[in-house]
Amino acid sequence: IAGHGEEVPALAGLARAWGAELLVLTPDERTAAACGSEAVLLRTRAAHPALVLDRWSALVMLFHDHDWETALLRQALAQEALFIGAMGSARTHANRLAALEAAGVSEEQAARVCGPIGLIPAARDPQTLALSVLSEVVAKWQYRRTD
Repeated sequence: IAGHGEEVPALAGLARAWGAELLVLTPDERTAAACGSEAVLLRTRAAHPALVLDRWSALVMLFHDHDWETALLRQALAQEALFIGAMGSARTHANRLAALEAAGVSEEQAARVCGPIGLIPAARDPQTLALSVLSEVVAKWQYRRTD
């Protein structure tokens, strides 16, 4: 999980209860404190060495300040991943894809980023969004497990 705000610990708590191994990347000290030992504090808007994904990994971006996303998404797209998704409206997602293309990411690679995320459209409160997003990730995980 990468992001800041109440959505991050809400998703972390549900994912932990489901049994997922977690890493939280956040520029916010309060978010890091709420997530405990699984949190890594981001100091810059650059790629981060802790972001390592494999075919069973999901990256969920929960940034309200979307300037934090581009370098991390670019890094994630260079790796294999089960799911890469980011919070925001359809307009925000279109802006995100444009920022990725401006950063040198091909349209084909950028299309791997899911957005808006979650199975419940326009979920607003942190707990509902967390449940909605985790459900989407678990569905992808279950599909891959039986693939």
